[in-house]
Amino acid sequence: MMVGRCWQHALSTVPGFEPVAETATALIGARDLDPWEIEDLANSSITELRVEDIRANGVQGAFEPFLEKLAPEVDQVFLHIDMDVLDPGEAPANHYNAPDGLWASEVQKSIALIGKHFRIAGGSLSSYDPSVDPTGKTAVVAIGVLESLISAGRAG
Repeated sequence: MMVGRCWQHALSTVPGFEPVAETATALIGARDLDPWEIEDLANSSITELRVEDIRANGVQGAFEPFLEKLAPEVDQVFLHIDMDVLDPGEAPANHYNAPDGLWASEVQKSIALIGKHFRIAGGSLSSYDPSVDPTGKTAVVAIGVLESLISAGRAG
């Protein structure tokens, strides 16, 4: 929706909506995409940072090329974080949680790094189903992610 590729009728009802440029958008940590999603992503200008990229290069090594490319285009960012980006062994977020996700520490380091490069204008956290998290450990992780988001937002 953010880049204007779907739900156009609904988007037309949002006063002042303008799609975000695909070149200014990244999909980070997605790992359970449908074939049509894979094709759509491949045919877009959206940057994909995979869990494997982050593990192989570290947060800074994986993110720096995108952040450097993004710098001339924007001076502020909005971060949307689906909790199912996290590994379900650490933080079971919902029934769609795929294995081999990011660790909370990687998400928090990513937020901090982005906050060093850009002003964080806002953020959102979504896709948490407490019924999948009977011990509440994902709720604790979510609070840590939100604290990182707030802290990075204040730094910018």
